Amino acid sequence: MKRSMALAVLVALGACAAQPPAEELPPETGVDGGLETRAPDTCGAAAFADLLNRPRAAAASVREPKRIVAPGDIVTTEYNPNRVNIGVNEAGIITELGCG
Repeated sequence: MKRSMALAVLVALGACAAQPPAEELPPETGVDGGLETRAPDTCGAAAFADLLNRPRAAAASVREPKRIVAPGDIVTTEYNPNRVNIGVNEAGIITELGCG
């Protein structure tokens, strides 16, 4: 019984040693990830720059698709390059515009 256990351990160790080395990942490209890797202003958010520092109600003038995000809001993570994301602060003032 001890011999069969020892043999099983040796076979298992041999199987691990026989595997080829893991493929290395390509070197980093310098891109940080996230929104920086996406095309800028695919949704035309720059056209709404005059809304910055205005009340949340001013976002009604933004065409659909749009998403208004306040601190603490739960948002989905799918990326829609045509959607205008409008960030508002705790006071309900528009502080950010972007695509996604």
